[in-house]
Amino acid sequence: MSVDAITATNFQRRAVYLCVRGVAMIVMIERESAALAAQFERVSAAVSAEIASLSPAHWRAVCRAERWTVGATAFHIADAYARNVDLIADAAMGDEYLVMADSLDALNDLAALAHADGTRAACLDLLRRNVNHAAGVVRALTPAQLAGACTLYDGWPPSSVRHLVVRSLICHPGIHLESIRAAVGAR
Repeated sequence: MSVDAITATNFQRRAVYLCVRGVAMIVMIERESAALAAQFERVSAAVSAEIASLSPAHWRAVCRAERWTVGATAFHIADAYARNVDLIADAAMGDEYLVMADSLDALNDLAALAHADGTRAACLDLLRRNVNHAAGVVRALTPAQLAGACTLYDGWPPSSVRHLVVRSLICHPGIHLESIRAAVGAR
């Protein structure tokens, strides 16, 4: 199908036409998914800025709520972006599975131990890579996918993929960022 065969009025607000080697492609631009991705990127920029500003002493401080070092908590945020966006993508495709809260806690504690000696530079690099990937996945979600129902955690009620994006990519890092700020003292 050529770009000429597609009437622009049908896709005025939803599509951009790209031509690659003579092949027309329709790239859907979903405003809600773009807005969610932008909000996620703003939160992630705040997380990155905070991590970049930490001294070596701050990096070794302990976050009270998590009982992990600030460094391990920062790595947890970066790691969680990758894990959570995979769950979001699966849920958007209609795949459902339950994460047991106990196994999630154990996985998080093991990851914290693995990253106990990780460097701030390595964390920032991982954060940057995972943010770029996650934002791309979120931007690609259609309104139907965002509205799709999913159950993620054992014992939790079903929610939408949209709620999963907000909770796991936008709210979750903020919770840990506050914990990091409390551990290093309000500077």
